[in-house]
Amino acid sequence: MNKLWLLIGLLCAVSVEAGSLPQRYAVADGAVIATINTGISGLATNTKAYGSGTTAGTDNTDSTYFKDASTTKNVKVVIDGTAGATAHNTDWTISRVFFAGTAPTIGIWLYFPVAANVNSCALLITADNFANYFQANMTGIQAKRDGWNFFAPHKLDFSVGGGSPSWTATMTRMRLQCEGAAAVTTTYYIDQNYTGFYARPQVVFTFDDNEATIFTVGQPILDAKGWKATLFSQGQRIDANGYGTLAQHQAWRAAGHEIYSHTQTHVNLTAVPPTQAAAEIAAGQATIVRLGIASPGPLCFAYPFGNFNDTVKAILRAGGYVCARAVGGNSYTPYLSIKGYEFDELQVEATELNNSVTLAQALAEVDQAIKYGGTVVFLIHAFVASSPGASSWVTSDFQALCSYIQARESLVTVRPFGSWFAGHAGARKAR
Repeated sequence: MNKLWLLIGLLCAVSVEAGSLPQRYAVADGAVIATINTGISGLATNTKAYGSGTTAGTDNTDSTYFKDASTTKNVKVVIDGTAGATAHNTDWTISRVFFAGTAPTIGIWLYFPVAANVNSCALLITADNFANYFQANMTGIQAKRDGWNFFAPHKLDFSVGGGSPSWTATMTRMRLQCEGAAAVTTTYYIDQNYTGFYARPQVVFTFDDNEATIFTVGQPILDAKGWKATLFSQGQRIDANGYGTLAQHQAWRAAGHEIYSHTQTHVNLTAVPPTQAAAEIAAGQATIVRLGIASPGPLCFAYPFGNFNDTVKAILRAGGYVCARAVGGNSYTPYLSIKGYEFDELQVEATELNNSVTLAQALAEVDQAIKYGGTVVFLIHAFVASSPGASSWVTSDFQALCSYIQARESLVTVRPFGSWFAGHAGARKAR
């Protein structure tokens, strides 16, 4: 079974040494709430919940849609919404007291061939056949996407859906209710569901473009706290006027920080021919290798402007790259950055700290990572004393962010990008 990386959080006291975390940083493995390996026969009900379309659940044996390799069967749901939006219920008979001294998270695997065709998915839990029940809108707290989704609502994400339920009761029924969009046929697959697992939250600091303040402002703050970070370097900017010198890059590496490539000249790789994109990628890596500042270990990369496509990802794979950082938003949208276990190793999204992100928003990202046991990846280009721009953040805000994290080091670990990725490396289904 896959080791799932979600949080014990603030609700359960577990002490873990930061330097001794196991692979994927899992502190405990999840326990299966109710197996899906029996297919439809293992479900209490499988019916239309509401709407004017038709709905059906069938056994699935196509291993393309298996998340847990130990299973031989899961459930395929098809909703015909041509007459309007329609919802489907999938119910499990269970016997479990949730959140009793264990991690405050329930997890379920769903595969969406076309995520846009799914309006919403909710998880309902009851002790008495839904006269009294809790409900969590999974797609409301986590962005859905094509492919595998690991939805993991926290205890605090559940609200009373009806009656007066109590978490001290033994829950006897769990329901997945997904609504298909109108005027389309919606298909999704349900694999295993889990509880009682958690992992160590992570914060990853990354820097782009060799700005001088990375070395003069950012590094001293990080070094004072004993943290390591990652620089994605433009080859052409090393020793260039106004940017970090070679000596500063060498001092960065000597302090234990990482350096990976950000191309040679920061060209938009999606706007040039594939041969030029490949040459840019190769030249950037060759520069940091020639200068003796490239990090050993997994070969990682950052996309200029955050722009990539399947062609660029294919070039990276052919060049031996195993991880690449993109750019995400600051509204809890990055799939791995906040709480998703499944992620695309060549599309790791990050929150860019600039004039569109307040200190409060950055702190909220850390809080979300702690709540769900996920990772938040931050991207910073440069530091300014005031009036940040699209590629800079205020130094005092960075200091405050670091102090906030430091005060929570019993709950969260700061790691550089390559080291963090290596801890999560393993077989995963390509998307």
